[in-house]
Formats: sequence, structure tokens, C-alpha cells
Amino acid sequence: MGTSIKEKNEIKDKEINIKKLLGLRIKELRTKKGFTQEILAEKIGIGVRNLSKIECGNNFVTAEKLAKIIVALDVEPVDLFNF
Repeated sequence: MGTSIKEKNEIKDKEINIKKLLGLRIKELRTKKGFTQEILAEKIGIGVRNLSKIECGNNFVTAEKLAKIIVALDVEPVDLFNF
């Protein structure tokens, strides 16, 4: 059986919330570290605009970029998802 429209919408809402929560957490850890968006973007190899979209919850990070963020911010993976 297929997924209902209601279930699809609930899944989409959860995806949006996770993107926003993760973006806010990245921003929080970045500012706590004293990094500007320019500094973190350079360290992980993306543009400032892309990082801004990630922090606002409009874009999601790839696993590769997530790993680079963890290294750049010197945090444990669990720290990013502690929201």
C-alpha cells in the first residue's frame, strides 16, 4: 500500500524541522567558536551563501560537508544533533 497524502505531509514537516534545527545548531556552534560565516564556509569548502541557506534551514548538508563541519567546529557528531 502507498503512503497517504497526510503521511507524506507529516514526513515533509519533519524534514523541514530537522533542517531548521540542524541549521540553528550549526549557527550556534559556529558563533560559540567565534567563527564568522566566511570563516566556516572557507574551512568546509562552500560559499557563504550556501552556508547561510544551511543555517536558515533552506538547504541540507551532505554527509561529506557534515563531516567537515564537525572537524571545523571541533565537536562530536552528537553535538550537532543535540537540539
